Amino acid sequence: MRYYTHMVGALIFYLTLNYLLNQVLTFTGIFLAAWMGLFPDIMDRLTNKHRGLGHSLLWLIPLTFTSIIHIQFSLALIIGFLSHLILDVFTTYGCPLLYPLRKFDFACLKRKNRIQTGTNTEKSVFIFLIFLLIPMLLMGTPLLHLIPIEGMATVLDSNPDHQQNNSSKPLNLNLNLRVDDAQHRNITLKQVDQNTVQVLILPLDEE
Repeated sequence: MRYYTHMVGALIFYLTLNYLLNQVLTFTGIFLAAWMGLFPDIMDRLTNKHRGLGHSLLWLIPLTFTSIIHIQFSLALIIGFLSHLILDVFTTYGCPLLYPLRKFDFACLKRKNRIQTGTNTEKSVFIFLIFLLIPMLLMGTPLLHLIPIEGMATVLDSNPDHQQNNSSKPLNLNLNLRVDDAQHRNITLKQVDQNTVQVLILPLDEE
């Protein structure tokens, strides 16, 4: 399959795993998963062998050891890599999962029902995955967790409207009301500070 199909597939697999494990979504995890979705094809280009060593499950051994450094990022690497192999299993020529131990290509479905790379069938799969990915990003994952709190605070503090709305201003209200002695009084509310409001009730002739 094309690189764009593998990237979207890797993100869907990673978001699903992230949701099931109740992990906080991060930009780093998304990047690692998407990058590992392309890793098998990158390795095959470097070794000049189409669907060779880059598509082998043997890569899971070194990838598993990355969990010593960071477990969540290790899961992103592993799930991104596995997503590529899973999608290639449904293609015309399958995927050599045990390469170089066995060069047999593993495949799902009958050959006539498999997906040929670059055809309209793959494009249809890509569009389906896109429509699946969008609601997962908008509704199924906490996108606000992707933004560091410190960064959000910096943005708010640098916003003039935010500073204006949060600035303390004296509150002066003049209300003319009739009180019990049947005389008009002037009632004034003055904000001394953020926690204190002064109330003044004076006859109108003493203003």
